[in-house]
Amino acid sequence: MLIKRLIKRIGQKKRVEMHKDFFTENRLRLKGALQGGIAVVAAYDKMQSKADMAAPYRQESTFWWLTGINFPGWILVLDGESGSEFLVRPALSRTEKLFESWLDDTAATEISGIATILSRVEYVARLKLQSAKTFFAPKAFTYADIGAQPNPATAHIRTELERFSVKDLEPVVLPLRAIKSSAEINAIQHSIDLTTKAFNKIYQSLSAQKNEAQISAELSYEFLCRGAKHAYDPIVAAGKNACTLHYTSTNLAPIKNGLVLIDVGAEYNGYAADITRTYAIGSLSHRERAVHQEVAHAHADIIAMIAPGVGLTDYLAQVDTRMKLALKNLGLLTNDNSEEAYRRYFPHAISHGLGVDVHDSLGGYKEFIPGMVLTVEPGIYVPEWSLGVRIEDDIAVTGDGQHNLSCALSTDF
Repeated sequence: MLIKRLIKRIGQKKRVEMHKDFFTENRLRLKGALQGGIAVVAAYDKMQSKADMAAPYRQESTFWWLTGINFPGWILVLDGESGSEFLVRPALSRTEKLFESWLDDTAATEISGIATILSRVEYVARLKLQSAKTFFAPKAFTYADIGAQPNPATAHIRTELERFSVKDLEPVVLPLRAIKSSAEINAIQHSIDLTTKAFNKIYQSLSAQKNEAQISAELSYEFLCRGAKHAYDPIVAAGKNACTLHYTSTNLAPIKNGLVLIDVGAEYNGYAADITRTYAIGSLSHRERAVHQEVAHAHADIIAMIAPGVGLTDYLAQVDTRMKLALKNLGLLTNDNSEEAYRRYFPHAISHGLGVDVHDSLGGYKEFIPGMVLTVEPGIYVPEWSLGVRIEDDIAVTGDGQHNLSCALSTDF
C-alpha cells in the first residue's frame, strides 16, 4: 500500500531535490549491514579526454548514493561497529583549483551531512588503527566484452587495502540500493516526465526531422533546457541501423520512409529514465506494421507478468515463451527449441534495474520485491528486413502488482 500511495503522489512536485538527510539515511542502512566491518568507497577519478582536457565527469554510483558528492578524488569511510564516518578530501594543486570547479570542506558537509573531513595523511593513519577489522570495498569490474576499461579509482582503493582483510561491498550495498525509497521513486518519475516531454516534442515534429542527428540534437536541447542531461548516449536509429542495439552514430543521411527507433533517458538529480519508442516516418510496409504490432502486444503482456513474489527465473521463462510466440506469428521462428534462431531476433535481456545507474542492479533477489524499479523492453530485430523495433517502459513493483511509471507516453507509432 505504501508504494501505491506514493505513486498517487508522483508528479505533484515540479522539482525533486535530494536533501542531505537522504544520504545520511543511506549510510545508516549500510552501516547496519556491515556487521561491524568498515566500508571504504572511492569517488571516481577524473579521466583525460585529450591533451589538457578532462572527459565529462560521472560519479561512482554507490559513492554518490551515500554522499551526494559529484566531484572526483574523494573517499568515504564508514565504521559499522562505532557508527563513525568521515570523508577524505583530495589533494588539489593550485592549477586544478584555478581551472576547474572543486569542493571545499564546508560544501562537502552541507551536501553529505558528514561533519568529519580528513586529509589523505590522516586517513592512512586512521586505517592503521583499524587493521584488525574486516574492510569492505567495491570490486574493480571490467567489461572486456564491450571493450570498456574501468575507472582506476576503485582499483587504487583495493590496492591500498591489500594488507587488511577485504571483502566485496557489492553483496552488501546492492540489495539496499535495489529497493527504492519514496524519494528515489519520485526522482525517477521526474526524470521519466522530462523524457516523456522530449519524446512528445519529437513525435509532434517527426515529419520535419531530416535525419538521426537532428532528432538527437532536439532531444539534447529539451533536456538541457530543463536542467537535465542524458543518462546515456541517446540511440536514434532509422531502418537497418536499429539492428545495432547500442547504435550511437546518428548520421546525417536523410531518413527515408519507415521506422526510427529512439532510446533515450533523462538524468536529473542523480536518477535516470530509460525509455524507447519506435515511430513511423512516412508510409510503412506491411512487415514494419506487423513487427511493431507484435512487439507492442508482447510489451503489454510482459508488464502484466510483474508482481511481488514472482520469481525472476519464472518471469524470464514466461518472457521467452511470449517472445517466441511473437516471432512465430511473424514467421521468423518455427522451432521453439532453437535458442540460436530465437536470439537472432531478440538478442538482449528483457529487463534491468533502474536508478542511479541506468542499468541498476536488482540486488541479487530471486523474486520481485515492492520498491524495485526495472525496465521492460521487448524488441524484434530483423537484419534481412532492414528493421528493428523496441518498446521500453520503466516499471515500479508495487504491493499488489506493478505500475508503469512511463505510461503517460503513448506506444502508438
